Amino acid sequence: MINKGSSINWLKFISVLLAALPLSGFAQDWSGLVRNLQPYVKAGAGYDSNLFRISGSTPTTIDLNGTTINTTKTLSDNFWTIEAGLDGELQINQQSIIIAGNLFRNLYDTYDDNNYTGADGNVTWNWVLGDRWDGELGYLYSRNLQDYANQGGSTLVNSRTKNIRTRQSVVGRANFDVTRNWRVYARGKLTDVTFSAETIANEKLDTDRAIAGGGIDFTSRFGNRVGLDFEAVKGNYTELTQFDYDEYSIKPTVNWEISEKSRIRGRLGYTSRDYKSDIEPDFDGFTGRLTLVRNPEEPTTWQADIYREISTLNDDEANYALIDGVSIAPTWAIGGKTVLNLFASYEQRDFQGGGQRQDNVATGSIFADWEAINLFTLSAGVTAQDRSSNVDRFDYSDVMAELRLRAGF
Repeated sequence: MINKGSSINWLKFISVLLAALPLSGFAQDWSGLVRNLQPYVKAGAGYDSNLFRISGSTPTTIDLNGTTINTTKTLSDNFWTIEAGLDGELQINQQSIIIAGNLFRNLYDTYDDNNYTGADGNVTWNWVLGDRWDGELGYLYSRNLQDYANQGGSTLVNSRTKNIRTRQSVVGRANFDVTRNWRVYARGKLTDVTFSAETIANEKLDTDRAIAGGGIDFTSRFGNRVGLDFEAVKGNYTELTQFDYDEYSIKPTVNWEISEKSRIRGRLGYTSRDYKSDIEPDFDGFTGRLTLVRNPEEPTTWQADIYREISTLNDDEANYALIDGVSIAPTWAIGGKTVLNLFASYEQRDFQGGGQRQDNVATGSIFADWEAINLFTLSAGVTAQDRSSNVDRFDYSDVMAELRLRAGF
């Protein structure tokens, strides 16, 4: 929830930014955004080999939202997607407004109780004020089906719940160039997450998060940057209040060109998470991410990451896991009209509280995008995941294949 005082502060911030917009001819410029909007439609088909993320040791009869389903015949399903969306950008002198959004419908052949309508969208204002101020102000929205991977419960090992997750965020950032080399910045994010169904002890995972951060950067004459970043997070659960927490982190940052075609980025430091109750263990320790990018400005590139972080796994968990992971993501441009994307990662997830669950998760994917003709793109890909756990019911393997055709206007 946003209290009255914080709302007033946000309104003051927005009013200052609005003052930077050239209002003369704004209506005409806004009509230009309408002309620049790029609508599209997309249709897709897919196959999921293990829709409910069921372990091989789990009974093949599952309880989905109170309905008993016999999965003896198959755990797999085919699904179909239809989507409509648009993208657009409005440029007003140094200001720009970016709009992107889509609405889609997913339909399943066998387990049609999973049919749902989803959406993703954002509106972002990239603003500039004078010679030294710049930043962004935006709103993000998403509505998607929660993955079944982390369901199962402590006793109903064959229980699954269809749950639609809706996430809304307001984000803002302001940068100020103190000198040619020194910059200070501040950022904020307010996020509201709601679920359509109860999943933990007859209670929902609904939560509000408020994030405030800032820092200072130094940029050398060669374009390399080092700095120090601070962040505070306050998490409040609507029903599961025993999981409310405060989190703080301080991390040195680096963005360094180590050779003509290689760049390294990093944010490594200390994180502390304190829970209001004793039901969850607090965390104090090292977290961070180190990224190596090869040929960052070219169509053919690759990126490698090594990271250690604490996560609620896309809000699937009220407690958290300490994740140690590595990933690599090469991209190849082939013949000017085809792009091949590969991804591989391996994670060790050590769950804190609620038992001593530990998972090892390996993920790999390959996707190809082919611009068949102007404004028509054909995409195809396969994603495979294997998870092993010291809690047998959380073991599973899954392969998902997708084919999509996008047509622009």
